[in-house]
Amino acid sequence: MSSMKAKYPALELTIELLAMPEPVTRSVWVRTGTSLRELHHIIQAVMPWDMGHLYFFSKTVKGSNIQLGDTKLWDGDMPESNDDLLHFVEDYFVMIGQKLNYVYDIGDHWAHEIVLTGINTDPLAMPYLPMVSKGVGVCPPEDCGGPAGYLDILEALKNKRTAKYKSTKAWLNDIEWSDAPFDLDDCQQELSFMKSDMLDQYIP
Repeated sequence: MSSMKAKYPALELTIELLAMPEPVTRSVWVRTGTSLRELHHIIQAVMPWDMGHLYFFSKTVKGSNIQLGDTKLWDGDMPESNDDLLHFVEDYFVMIGQKLNYVYDIGDHWAHEIVLTGINTDPLAMPYLPMVSKGVGVCPPEDCGGPAGYLDILEALKNKRTAKYKSTKAWLNDIEWSDAPFDLDDCQQELSFMKSDMLDQYIP
């Protein structure tokens, strides 16, 4: 059990998708005791992504870059001790401003920066977690070629008279990508499968 659990039962993590033409962020409150594997699922739900590619968390410690992820998916390329089920949010987020990196889809390389932006010591304030607190921006479509490919898509959508617009629009419709503005209630609904009762876990 984490020594942080009784003191800091809830942490607000703000996830920013980097290299975007407009800000794309999601802020989520999570309980301490949340594994990085669970955090991966949370990020996938709130962005949203489709869980279709490899991922890893990373942090530079004493000059060395440490990568953490699902070691079974990495097929021996990552030490068992770096399995993200063995690492928890409170291992990396103790003080406001501390950061952890997260990359999804090694080919497209969607890089995210995760920052600790809040600590809540009152479990009554948040009886159920995880909980989305705010967000902004549209998540790009999967398999579009990363940030550079996404910029190409946005450029193609500017001129409806071109063949490029029609083919791009058809592809986006096929994959059911939505460019609707961020909606807090819809985002929270995506996390409903992970919701847990904080009062049952709190240690005063």
